[in-house]
Formats: sequence, structure tokens, C-alpha cells
Amino acid sequence: EDAPIEAILTFPVGFDAVVTALAATIDGRRMLGIAKEKSEARITYEDALDEGRLSVLHEEALRGIHVLSVGALPPSAEVAIELEQAIPLTNNG
Repeated sequence: EDAPIEAILTFPVGFDAVVTALAATIDGRRMLGIAKEKSEARITYEDALDEGRLSVLHEEALRGIHVLSVGALPPSAEVAIELEQAIPLTNNG
């Protein structure tokens, strides 16, 4: 594309997993996730897009189904996402 786009990625995360950190590196610029209440995070993301600013939003759409949106993504930008999660261990013995 010749204009900025919004890219959306849907991916699974274990039902018992907890996302503990998220980082996006976009063309060398590293952005770190900040936990916010869901509606506040959505407003922050939409406001950034309205201003034409690069923004990233991570949401759990359904239990175990996560959505990552990257808005105002510049043409030909390279994106790397890092997601850290904690998963409980079980004792099967």
C-alpha cells in the first residue's frame, strides 16, 4: 500500500495463560505495552489513529483468542511482535 494501513492478527493463547508483557518493534521503533482497562485501551488506540499516529492494541476477544491491531502502519514497515505469557504448571504424577 502507498498509504498507512491497519493490520490485524488473531492468534490463540492458552486458556490458563496470562499475558504478562507485549512489545512491538516497528521499523526499529520499540513500543512497550501498558495494561489498561479494555474500554480505555480502545479509546487510546482510536484517538491515536484519528491523529494519524502509529498505535498498537492487544485485546482478548474471547477466552483463549487474542487480537493484535497495529494502526497507522507506514508503507513497507517491518513489524516484530513479542508476547510474554505465564502458564501454570501441573503435576500429573
